[in-house]
Order: sequence, then C-alpha cells, then structure tokens
Amino acid sequence: MQHKSQIYLTKSIKEFSNDIVGSTTEEIFQNIRKKIYETVKLVSLDEQYEKEIRWKRTADQILDDKIVDTKRGCTDITILFIAVAKAKNIKCDFVKLRSKDGKLIHSIIRTKIDGEYFLFDVTKGNFDKEKDSKILQNFDIVKVGKDSWDIGLSKFGDKLISN
Repeated sequence: MQHKSQIYLTKSIKEFSNDIVGSTTEEIFQNIRKKIYETVKLVSLDEQYEKEIRWKRTADQILDDKIVDTKRGCTDITILFIAVAKAKNIKCDFVKLRSKDGKLIHSIIRTKIDGEYFLFDVTKGNFDKEKDSKILQNFDIVKVGKDSWDIGLSKFGDKLISN
C-alpha cells in the first residue's frame, strides 16, 4: 500500500519509540538520535541502489531495512527521526537546506518550544535556537514541510526548488 506521507505511524515505529524518554525536548531528541544510530547502519551503498531508494522510503521502511547511505542519508535519518518524534507526540518539520555556495543540500528538523523555533541536525546532534543556529551560518532554508514528499522530493532526479 502506498502512503501519502513518509512519517505515518506504524506499530513498528510506535514500538521503537516506547522506551525513549527525557526530561526536556532536547534530551528526548538526543535519545531518539542515539537509538536510531544504534539501530540503523550507515553504509556506503552502491550508487545505483542509492539512487533507486533516495527519497522513496517511508520511516517504517527505513527502520525495517536498517541501512542508510553514509554520504546521502541525511533525509532518511531525518524522516525516521520525525516519525519517532511524532510517536512521542512531538511535532517536527522536515527542513531542506542548501549551502550558501549552492553545492550541498542537507536535511534537518525544526520544532517549536514555548513559541520559539529550534533546529536539530540529526546527523550531527546539534540542537540550536533557529535565530542563533550555527548551521544557518553556512546554509539557507530552502523548503519546509512534513517530509521530503511534502516538499516535492519523492525520487532521484527530483529538483529542490525554493519557495
């Protein structure tokens, strides 16, 4: 069955999230990140296979496959993170960034705490207020949505177009 969202909650995602706790949002985020990295292997995927799966998998499929590409896996890791946070009743936005020189793209999450936006780079573990974010020194926000499909990225070759 094809879903309209990469972050729909399944039994596997809910079970995966059950034992993740923390006293602050940042602590919960770090614990989600830790569990993801303990579960999902970062591997150098064959280029053709990586192109076949890029931006196509749901969080549940990523969790089931347990592999993410070392070089281009930020979207997969971020999608899985958002679904797990959703299972913990924490709303997160999927954020696509482009480096200021235009050579790189990257995926992170954004969440709102007490009326203020925070950015979390799941691959690095950096948690910053958006207005003070170190990552935005080198990158610009290009698109924000609920997942990569929501911003128009659903297969290799899709172009990231600014709003």
